[in-house]
Amino acid sequence: GLIFVYNNDNLSNEFNEKITIIEELIFKIFSVNYKVISTTKEDWEIIKTKFNNNKSSFVYKEETCNIEDIIKKIRKENNIDDITSIFGDIVEYN
Repeated sequence: GLIFVYNNDNLSNEFNEKITIIEELIFKIFSVNYKVISTTKEDWEIIKTKFNNNKSSFVYKEETCNIEDIIKKIRKENNIDDITSIFGDIVEYN
């Protein structure tokens, strides 16, 4: 599975409302079935601590793939014109 960590509850909740769409998108891109969930950074630290206390370890890992390349590939394969049609309202523009 994949855990996505967000800075605030709103973004995490938006992600979690679209889990099935995101899992389908990941399958289309990588041809692998992943289960996904999101949480906040604050909650992630609690989860990580509890998990690590059970003698297993995992760490927060920054995403290293280029999201723009992935979006271009999806747009090309699905004839999609904008990112909003892929992710809806969970997109945050900076």
